[in-house]
Amino acid sequence: MNDSRTIIDRSRRHYAAETAAQTVRLPGQSIGHFAGGSVSFLLATVIRGLLYPDAARTEGPVEGYSQYILRISGVTYTAWSDAGVSYVIGNLRSHEGLLYACTTDHTSSSFTEPGTAGGADYWGLSTEIAALPSGQETVLGTDAGTYYAATPDMRHFTPWFKTGAIVRLELRDGFYFFAETMMRVVAIDDATQSIRWNDTKDRGMGVFA
Repeated sequence: MNDSRTIIDRSRRHYAAETAAQTVRLPGQSIGHFAGGSVSFLLATVIRGLLYPDAARTEGPVEGYSQYILRISGVTYTAWSDAGVSYVIGNLRSHEGLLYACTTDHTSSSFTEPGTAGGADYWGLSTEIAALPSGQETVLGTDAGTYYAATPDMRHFTPWFKTGAIVRLELRDGFYFFAETMMRVVAIDDATQSIRWNDTKDRGMGVFA
């Protein structure tokens, strides 16, 4: 693909074009209709999964990851280069499997590598797509039957999806939802949890906390 790239409008959770020249094919996409309008079904890959907080963690944030990073199947991005390339704010480049957005105009070098301490001044990690848990709109919306005012902590819902998994999404009224109905496993009022993913056993386990 050329230098045109697709970026996420976080306020509406939908893709907008960085330039008018952008063209993206979405394999497996189909269109349906529901009471409030139309819905698109499409596939996405989990680029980064969820992670629970761990104060002893030495790699990655101790607070873990509360959101998935998803990428629409069939969408590709130009790889970042350290060969003296001029980048401007808004440019998107992939590096080591993740997507980064340029935050400061600069000329690339080994000192501006995305995902490193030096690169933090020039690149920010892109969430790409923020998908919401389907079937929970009336529970967590600002009003019954409305969409979320903010993206919830996805560790509070099951099923969980591992990095590399292919998931089916719905696009409704500019918002992405997981097509698979999800069940909330953490109480809204007191944060007690009934089931939790065990990273060591690689399975969900009942908890009493």
